[in-house]
Amino acid sequence: FSRTLTRNGTNGGSSTSQLCKTINMTADPNIQQEKPSSTMSTTASTNTDILTLVSNALGGKSVPETPEEAAFVEEILAAELNELSLVERDLILFDVHGLPTADEDDPPNVNEYFTQLERALEESSSEDKSAYELVVQQYPNYVSSNEFRLMFLRSEKFDVPKTAAKIIHHFNVKRYLFGDGEVMGRPVKLKDLSEDDMESLEAGFIQVSPTRDAAGRTILLLAPGQRKFKALENLMRTMWYTISTALMDEDSQKKGIVAIMYKRGTPLNREDWEHLHQVMWVREALPKKVVAVHQCVDESLRPLLAAHKLFLLTKDLRARVRPHVGDHEDVLFELQTYGIPANEELILPDGSLSLAWHQEWLGMRRAQEEEIQTGSKDDGVILPKKFDVLFGRGKNTREHTGNLRCALLVEMHLERYEKANKQEKTEITRQILAQVHDSGGRFLKHDKKVKSRTKSKAAAFCEFSQFLKISHMRSPLTCHALILHPCRRVGKKLTEMLLEKKSHTFSVF
Repeated sequence: FSRTLTRNGTNGGSSTSQLCKTINMTADPNIQQEKPSSTMSTTASTNTDILTLVSNALGGKSVPETPEEAAFVEEILAAELNELSLVERDLILFDVHGLPTADEDDPPNVNEYFTQLERALEESSSEDKSAYELVVQQYPNYVSSNEFRLMFLRSEKFDVPKTAAKIIHHFNVKRYLFGDGEVMGRPVKLKDLSEDDMESLEAGFIQVSPTRDAAGRTILLLAPGQRKFKALENLMRTMWYTISTALMDEDSQKKGIVAIMYKRGTPLNREDWEHLHQVMWVREALPKKVVAVHQCVDESLRPLLAAHKLFLLTKDLRARVRPHVGDHEDVLFELQTYGIPANEELILPDGSLSLAWHQEWLGMRRAQEEEIQTGSKDDGVILPKKFDVLFGRGKNTREHTGNLRCALLVEMHLERYEKANKQEKTEITRQILAQVHDSGGRFLKHDKKVKSRTKSKAAAFCEFSQFLKISHMRSPLTCHALILHPCRRVGKKLTEMLLEKKSHTFSVF
């Protein structure tokens, strides 16, 4: 769980000393932004023992100032894991590396948890339940829906008291950020953001990755150096919208989210540190389950990394942190060892994130939200799942798990397909499609213009049948290439005939 790294003595110098002063000053309530009371405990209050231990070890200093001191702090934090049971440590290790665990499945007696949660909310002794009570009175269908409550239960691993506290805290923070209007009774949309909020959102400080990790989990990317805002609330609302949107996906709720923080070169100043404290307050209000945190920094920021773990993360999250210290290429390689695609076009060497995909994602969100507002059913797909089959070109399509699996299925049936008559060939096609659908897979076509979609399984059958007719005379190697680019082989006219003209990023066959 930990590595002792010996580094040359690059002194963190004045920037880290200033950070030391900043952390001490943030304890002063006069410099904190006023927020409503909450039942959720702050991270700092849960870390008293470890902070005392670190301070004593560093001769009274609050934070490490050199890479050597940072390494020492990391050893102390790693020792926390010894307090966990063997089962707890194994579960965390499985989560970090994307191995399946029982936590991904809902318990069979979910209805009993709903009953217990309702009772816990009614009996809660929270200091301020006014925001929650407002929503119960004005929007009971929203706050009492099984879908809403299940999302929060999953985030707290069905711990009912913690779930109740988080729901109350959620509405306190939501009212603080968005007011008492009708937004309290529904998910936040782009139309709820101001011009300054949108400017912050479009800067791309926080982004949802276009690809999932090897375990099919959503990846959340954060680049602190890319933040842009006029008021801190702009940043907080940006984070609220992005994270809550990612949580609309059921896989994100069940499997959890993998967070990647990428920062290079410039250390945090006092103002940055105060902002992080505020952002953590928002983070605790959202029903997310973070299963792994990858902190990617260069050597000069190693003390900052240790301070971030020490002051801003809970004990559970600290156990899930994996540091990646080094140059850009080394960091991307290490991420791949955890099943995280190294997208060099998205994660740039200077520690920033490309805006190309982010702008496309925002366009897809606008299209979906407009469609919902006009009364259309929102079945669009933004992040393909593990066993989905993607039509299109490019490395991400070729190496997608669902494409590789489907290619193997086709190869397994090719010999039988060559000897079959017309009726038997039709049945083989249906069998392959059924195997994809039975595993939760869908056939998706990426539409860069965000214009087309079809949900018809008949369309998938028609196009896939055409693909098999073309591919059965070719070698298995050629078959692999064909399954990854079926629309090109089927032809433009057939593709246009199959696809309806609607607003979504991927066509669902």
